[in-house]
Amino acid sequence: MTEQHSVALVELSDHHGECIYPQLRFLASAGIPVHLVCSEAVAARLRGTEEAASLATFRFGRRTGRDLPEIWRVRRHLLDLGVDTVVLNTARGSRVRNLMLLPTGRLRFVGVAHIANKLSGGSTQFVVGRKTHTFLVLNDYILPHVRVTPASRVAGIYLIYFPPYRPLPVPKPKGEFWVCIPGQVEFKKRDYEALFDRISERSPDRGVQFVMPGAGPPTDRDGQRLREILDARGLTARFRLWDDFVDHDTFFSVLAASDLIMPLIHPRKPSHEEYLKYKVSGTFNLAFGFSLPMFCEESFAGIDDFDAGCLFYKESNLVERLNRLVRNPQPLADTRARLAAYSKFDFETQRQRYLEALFPDDAV
Repeated sequence: MTEQHSVALVELSDHHGECIYPQLRFLASAGIPVHLVCSEAVAARLRGTEEAASLATFRFGRRTGRDLPEIWRVRRHLLDLGVDTVVLNTARGSRVRNLMLLPTGRLRFVGVAHIANKLSGGSTQFVVGRKTHTFLVLNDYILPHVRVTPASRVAGIYLIYFPPYRPLPVPKPKGEFWVCIPGQVEFKKRDYEALFDRISERSPDRGVQFVMPGAGPPTDRDGQRLREILDARGLTARFRLWDDFVDHDTFFSVLAASDLIMPLIHPRKPSHEEYLKYKVSGTFNLAFGFSLPMFCEESFAGIDDFDAGCLFYKESNLVERLNRLVRNPQPLADTRARLAAYSKFDFETQRQRYLEALFPDDAV
């Protein structure tokens, strides 16, 4: 790069901390100092931040009025750091808007858009977009559906790299076939009902287990509902749930032991269109990042990345398709090999994309 930069990577919300690590790696591996600026909630969950030049945390409340003094402190901190570029890890929301309403000197802003259709419309997003020269969306298939102001650019990046973990022994009996459904239980997003219906109508092969390391405690509303349905339908033995918080090392050890990963995103859920056009599921990134075959409903066929890394099913033949994979695992091996050889997912490819998006005027 023709110019030395320094960057502040900022997360003012209480979410999306998983997207900080790959960006930190992109920048630090290019010799660019990275200063992390986070809410306390996000900072408490961060891992693999040793390469950061600094880490500053800020305490936000539930009301905008309480946040204003902290936003002033964030602004002052960013100016004192002397960075030239600020990457907003979540480029929306009232905290980001309020920061953008303050004088920010010569700082250049780049924003990560987790839900791309939120980039247009609304006074809050107008304020954010006015100062943001580039928005980053989290998969190329989102790009055709994005609308931004003429002053902003849009680029696709893949944040599919995760902090190292310590492999732990996983109690997976010989002969079991694990289908991992990661993440918090959310009935409004994932079509658990369809899965329950299909495996009630036709039994999966004997060794099939659906493992859910993010199921959470039974006291969680959706987690409780999940357990009640499984008990009522006599399906509990088919599912492996964790009642306590699953730590980083355990989660990724379970993932590594899984044969398939399943997002459970189906057309009958209202959020389905968002996932087809405007946002990614964390399951997608885990599959791509770990070269893990993804068991995906057929509406995602025809998207290059999914064609490379997915085994598709119709909802009506979900169990039949799954049983075929259990009995003949060669398609799983073929999919893993395609993913491992898929050059778009190489770290260096994505690092170059990211740096070009942040610093488009530099010769690389």
